[in-house]
Amino acid sequence: MAQKADHEEMEAFRESLADLVRKAAELPADAGSELVLGLKEALARHYEQAAGLPEDHERERGAIRHLIGIIMRTIRHHTDSDPLATQELDDEAAALEVHFRLLEQPLVADLLHPDSPILPQELTPALLSATPAELDAACEIFDANQLAVIIDEAIALRARLADADLDLSNVDLALDRLRAALP
Repeated sequence: MAQKADHEEMEAFRESLADLVRKAAELPADAGSELVLGLKEALARHYEQAAGLPEDHERERGAIRHLIGIIMRTIRHHTDSDPLATQELDDEAAALEVHFRLLEQPLVADLLHPDSPILPQELTPALLSATPAELDAACEIFDANQLAVIIDEAIALRARLADADLDLSNVDLALDRLRAALP
């Protein structure tokens, strides 16, 4: 059942991406900024979706990054004389790069997926069992208050596990990483 749903999601993604690429190719030279920015945002959402899909979608993510790059260069070309607009574009490009970098970690892609397979009550255990790279990336998507709640839950979970005669060294390392991520 889950395999069928995954397949359907991948097919819907491919069709939707093909439609976006077609729209980008057919974009008139005098397209308004609202249309161009809407296309860029849709492409960014598709990148996020591709990161959360099963199987490798590096080719699709590369194509999306390329199209977004073209759009950003075109916008930059039209705002070269406006230092404020140029700075805003630089800030947006930097934020987008960070977002894309974080999505390279499967845990982050799962957490940001609209239908995340990680339920709220599973968040702390998922973080405690994540690889160090996944945990560090996931910490970047939480604010200080959220991290504090996660740390409290992790401490409580560790206390419950202490009675089970388990090796908790990985949990302790994850807790240390969570604490280090607090601003």
